[in-house]
Amino acid sequence: EITYGNFDEHSYYEKDYGRIKNLDDETGYEAGVSYLLRWYFYNAGAISIGMGTFYHYKKFNFNDSVSMDIDRSLSYHNIGLDIPLSFRFGVPFIPIFKPFISQTFHFHKPIFEIYSTSGFDEESEEDEDVESSAKDALGLGFLDDIHTRFNGMKDLTFSVWLGFGLQITRHFSAEYQINFGTGSSGHAHKFESDNYWRVVVDFAW
Repeated sequence: EITYGNFDEHSYYEKDYGRIKNLDDETGYEAGVSYLLRWYFYNAGAISIGMGTFYHYKKFNFNDSVSMDIDRSLSYHNIGLDIPLSFRFGVPFIPIFKPFISQTFHFHKPIFEIYSTSGFDEESEEDEDVESSAKDALGLGFLDDIHTRFNGMKDLTFSVWLGFGLQITRHFSAEYQINFGTGSSGHAHKFESDNYWRVVVDFAW
């Protein structure tokens, strides 16, 4: 199974540093590959469970009254593990093309992250004040450097998806999924269900 999607995230929560506020987020991008086991309980209905890996990229723009005229941002790349559990309900008695709807419960464990900041390297006295203020707000220490971190054991995300798709025999299917809600624990990323969607393509043999 191959996935691609866009997501929203209302804050970037960095463990041991505190929540970064006053950020305008850009669209996040995700991609993933999973291996599934699928069992059919009637001609066009199935249950599947799998495990895979994902990649997330997201950028935030730092926004406050001091630095509105300067491009300052924080971005991250994150990889981790996915466990999808899906139920598929299709139209039977159609020989080749079977439309279906699906319900997917998704367990998401971020593992390793690379994050960086930009726009804090100006030399003027005014900019040094902005940089000092931003350091206090962000709590990230040395700005303009690349940082790495491992997500904690408690950093987990659970999400629910509704999908609409088409199965071509049992060897290929494609669907569009919309998010019906997310929940996070620990210091994990906080995703928004609004504008969180993905395209899922399955290959079976």
